[in-house]
Amino acid sequence: GFRDRPNANGLNPVGSARYDFNGTNRHEINGNFSTTLKLSDNLTAEFRYGVQYATQKNRDYTNKFYGGGVSTQGDLTIRDFSSLTQNILQIVKYNNSWGGHSFDALIAHESNDFEQNFASASKGLQVSPFLYDLDNFQSSLGLPSGSTSGFTIESYFSQFNYNFDQKYYFTASVRTDGSSRFVNDKWGTFGSVGASWILSNEDFLKNSNVFSYLKLKSSYGVTGDQAGVGFYSGFNTYFGGNLGGNLSLAPNTNGNPDLTWETTRQFQVGAEMSFGKYLDVNLDYYRKLTDNLIFNRFVGPSQGISSITVNDGALINAGLEFDVTGHIIDKPGFTLDLSFNGEIVNNEITTMPLDPATGEPQLLTPSGAYGRSEGRSIFDFYMREWAGVDPSDGAPMWYQYYDDVNNNGALDAGEPSSYSSGSWVPADPAVSNSTGSIVEYQIKVPGANIQKAVTKTYSNASDVYTNKSAIADVRGAFRLSGKAGNFNFATQFTYSLGGHAYDAQYAELMSDRFGAVGNNYSSDIANRWQNPGDITDVPALTDNAFTNGTSQSTRFLTSTDFLALNNVNVGYNIPKKYLDRISLQTVNIWLAADNLFNATARNGFFPGTSESGNSGRGLYAPMTTMTLGVRVKF
Repeated sequence: GFRDRPNANGLNPVGSARYDFNGTNRHEINGNFSTTLKLSDNLTAEFRYGVQYATQKNRDYTNKFYGGGVSTQGDLTIRDFSSLTQNILQIVKYNNSWGGHSFDALIAHESNDFEQNFASASKGLQVSPFLYDLDNFQSSLGLPSGSTSGFTIESYFSQFNYNFDQKYYFTASVRTDGSSRFVNDKWGTFGSVGASWILSNEDFLKNSNVFSYLKLKSSYGVTGDQAGVGFYSGFNTYFGGNLGGNLSLAPNTNGNPDLTWETTRQFQVGAEMSFGKYLDVNLDYYRKLTDNLIFNRFVGPSQGISSITVNDGALINAGLEFDVTGHIIDKPGFTLDLSFNGEIVNNEITTMPLDPATGEPQLLTPSGAYGRSEGRSIFDFYMREWAGVDPSDGAPMWYQYYDDVNNNGALDAGEPSSYSSGSWVPADPAVSNSTGSIVEYQIKVPGANIQKAVTKTYSNASDVYTNKSAIADVRGAFRLSGKAGNFNFATQFTYSLGGHAYDAQYAELMSDRFGAVGNNYSSDIANRWQNPGDITDVPALTDNAFTNGTSQSTRFLTSTDFLALNNVNVGYNIPKKYLDRISLQTVNIWLAADNLFNATARNGFFPGTSESGNSGRGLYAPMTTMTLGVRVKF
């Protein structure tokens, strides 16, 4: 007889690949219209209108013979989607110059409107296996669904630019934006000022033996952001239903009508300089304070919801950006340049959102693999700490932290620690630990004698800050380019040093959670524990007798250090003496290759495929492509 598979029992990949169908037809149209009126020699008015319309239909058919469609005797889901984006912009511009003075200014109004429509229906019990239309299916698999959603933004803004004698530059801007996503406080006003000074145009530097170009610049500005706010986060929303033939309404989301713009105040200072004709250096330092953070705040269970979107908390981002180009060789017919750029970033939470239970700032907010606390980065990893594999039986182990109250170097009964029955409970009943975390415990119990011991029980292991971050110490790119006769070439490498990411996909490939025969494995599974005394970091395969071996822990924190060759471009210009005979100006033959090389901490792990660097399903390695082309100018 047959036994059920421990995972995806009804799945038949061969039958599904041959007989199932999943296809999408998409159509798009983009249009733009603009006109400019010259009101005077210095004054113009512009009108611009842009529209983007897209419609798509997805048919997802599962056959009735093999795989998941057997139980429904074949089923079809049709999903219709359309979207319309419109932008209207009116601008009045003025410019003038006299003597050494030059300035331009503008005032403008802009409207953005977005609307999307979605509809879906599913039916089973197919008649013909060749028709992907709903009438070919005779049983309903649920009520059809459909919705319309969208948002609008209305903006008014102005800008002013001035320079004197090509030495001194000043710019200023102000804008106000109103968003339909907010209810009580829709509008935000933002602005910026900036100035720069080209010292190399001054008489005292015109004949400098050091600087051939020198520019100092600085700016300060306030910007607004609504990223992270849903279309209707400011409103209470409900599910509509049918209850015994009568209309029923059930809460969906609790809105926050006081939600408004997240604001960032940024100061920037920088310098651009050239040393002779051999070295160019650009340096920029910035410091951004973001407050009114758009944040999901946990609320009491009595409200029937887990969280609500609020404006709360503050963080600082500060960084240094650099770009250095060396003109190594610059001779007729032969040049060679090397460019190197990078960024060093520091991120710190300065104010945590309020805890609604206490009215005080939260001490800890776990978020997936990260923890959020004052003084920490939003990308600091917070999880259980891996302690390796027990050589005697191949069991996975983790660290359990505890307060060694009696200072005997051992975890004794009753000593505060992380337990499945209650974690980090202070001995003083007057002291509370609402998060049940070691973070809050160390704040509430100063001078605690924190130690750690090994445990084989995952639920007793302690969530701790790992002192590793997803933010790299430095990241950037370097480029080598040049010309030799009629040949030219350029290469670009990217790099990152010092960061970490959680490799969840590798964890899946090291797990026997579906039984020893129910999973795909990484080749590293060959290093598993097999006999007493084996020294390895891969637990035994036990048909899931050892649980949680691949649950979230520092075991799968992986360095995001990488070096990648992103692009190589080689070209050849046909000599002009041959082109003159056929009346051509230029013929360039070129070969471009992308994503040729990627060196990472683990084969198959590509941190650049996601913003955080973490791996996940549906994230694939960058495609390697090679393109041969010819450019001809008549």
